[in-house]
Amino acid sequence: MTITTIIESGDHTIYDRLHLGYGDGAQKMGTSIRLHTNSLSKFFGCLFNKIINVEIDGVLYKANRNSFNKHLTSIGLKKVASTTEFLVYNQLIKDKPLKIDHQSMVTGLSSTWRWNMTHKMGIAILLNDKAGVEQCIRQGASLNKILYYNKSYDLDQYISPARNCREWGGYDAGTPLALALLLGHKTIAARLAQIKNQDYSTDSLERYTTEFVQGRTCAKFSQRAHVVFENNELALRFTDAT
Repeated sequence: MTITTIIESGDHTIYDRLHLGYGDGAQKMGTSIRLHTNSLSKFFGCLFNKIINVEIDGVLYKANRNSFNKHLTSIGLKKVASTTEFLVYNQLIKDKPLKIDHQSMVTGLSSTWRWNMTHKMGIAILLNDKAGVEQCIRQGASLNKILYYNKSYDLDQYISPARNCREWGGYDAGTPLALALLLGHKTIAARLAQIKNQDYSTDSLERYTTEFVQGRTCAKFSQRAHVVFENNELALRFTDAT
């Protein structure tokens, strides 16, 4: 069985969370597992027998014992004994009838984590980094979120929707696939379309200019584009504002 792992790093906690998926489609595999990752957490975890060393696909994780046992019961297996210090996960689940939640493993990720991965994917698209884009998708990046780029496409001014983009003098807002096409990064665009099973019916892009009106900077819609397949390739079809 192919096991996919995603480690969700906690910004305001001493623990990380390990999410597991199985199969090529990385379907969700039980509850996530809390990991002891910093020195303080590892010290007290070992001192009070709260850690069990778990090897998954050759990688060793220091898992919280209670959290790991909850994961095991969530997939239909028995808890491990409190005296167990090390086990190989792949061997533990081998040939066992597992209780599997047939959802994508990314459904267990926090919205904050998924947005961070989507933001990183936006930067990877800007840099024409196909491997980086694929890595972000494996880590939970969304292919349908709207990304915002300023008109000069400076890396240091790539932003999320939460920040004020009206100060730029113009910006583009679109889905990752549409923005990859706009930038001319056809290899990335083709890969994104493949991952989306060639369903780009909701992929679009809007272009905005800004103007100063009555003491305020206002965004003005100028063009809209939809992703189409023409002349044997993906392209953007633009329409002007009406």
